[in-house]
Amino acid sequence: MRKLKVASFLESVLTFCSCAGLTWLMVYRTEKYQKLKAEVEKQMEKRKEAHGDSLDKQHKKKIEREEEKLKNNNRDLSFVKMKSMFAIGFAFTALLSMFNSMYVRPASLLVYSDRSFTGLSSPTIHPL
Repeated sequence: MRKLKVASFLESVLTFCSCAGLTWLMVYRTEKYQKLKAEVEKQMEKRKEAHGDSLDKQHKKKIEREEEKLKNNNRDLSFVKMKSMFAIGFAFTALLSMFNSMYVRPASLLVYSDRSFTGLSSPTIHPL
């Protein structure tokens, strides 16, 4: 039982590390993500500076345009992350089913008993 707990713990650590590595490989390392992130950071700095100035109509329109650009860049950044998260989710769902089959006894090893054999009123399943 203790070996099973240790194996489960090691598998969860391995799964976490591989998930973090895949995320870095598919998202954070890409040129598109890095450009978008730099653009968002630059726009956030502009936004902080712009709110300290006077608020005439032209300035308000400029702020609105900058905020619209910021929203679009944030949306694009989320989209870049989302594509890889779907791929990682699919891969780890497959891994989950593989790990589950390692610990669950297959149905072919179960024996069906008859009422006349056990003396019960309904058929039951007994593990071997």
